[in-house]
Amino acid sequence: MKIAVSSVLINGMSKKKAAREFGVPRATLQRHIKNAEKGAGVKKQLGRKCILAEDQEEDLAARLVEMENRLYGLTIEDVRRLVYVFCQQNNISHPFSHEKQMAGRKWLAAYFKRHKELSVRLPEKTSISRALGFNWPKVNMYFDLLEKTLFDADGNSLIPLCNIYNVDETGFNICQKSRKIVAKKGKKSVGILTSAEKGKNVTMVVVFRHLVTMSHQCSYFLGCVCVQSFWIEVQLEQ
Repeated sequence: MKIAVSSVLINGMSKKKAAREFGVPRATLQRHIKNAEKGAGVKKQLGRKCILAEDQEEDLAARLVEMENRLYGLTIEDVRRLVYVFCQQNNISHPFSHEKQMAGRKWLAAYFKRHKELSVRLPEKTSISRALGFNWPKVNMYFDLLEKTLFDADGNSLIPLCNIYNVDETGFNICQKSRKIVAKKGKKSVGILTSAEKGKNVTMVVVFRHLVTMSHQCSYFLGCVCVQSFWIEVQLEQ
């Protein structure tokens, strides 16, 4: 299309000859020539015209990311309602359902294809206390206090490295989530054998000390505590 338009505007070829030689419809070529004469350039767009402008879609994507960063992410239904209300308030023509008052699923799927940086994720539950406590000022305050505790003004260590411990904990669920199995069609109840019907967790705490190959492992299992010490084979780097 760009070659056909340039042949007409620059080389002086007739529109009829350019349409026949480059295999494009004459009406389409005339439309692109008019846009090029106005300074809009030659831009080929397949399919229907987008309901929202490009800058409006970019602004929507930025706001969705910002809401997720603030731990107030929007669901798919929230996004569809938001787009519908935005189109209604700004008199933007759209084919969305006035009964449901939501943007269509096909529009949302096409929007995600145009914005690869967005995806539907399952959020992790975050308490209000953690959200308020974990921020840049408090994190910087913690590391400043840690630096003053470990080092003096000249950068010399105040605490021996062998007295610095690293502790981490994790949890294991002994009742695994069941996967789909093949069963008889029409059967109301389908079961599978597990260690327990309800979820039970085992909490494991591992303690490491710097420059020492000795590790302590503590396991908390249904109210019982199991402490175990073991040696690791690889020497920790200083």
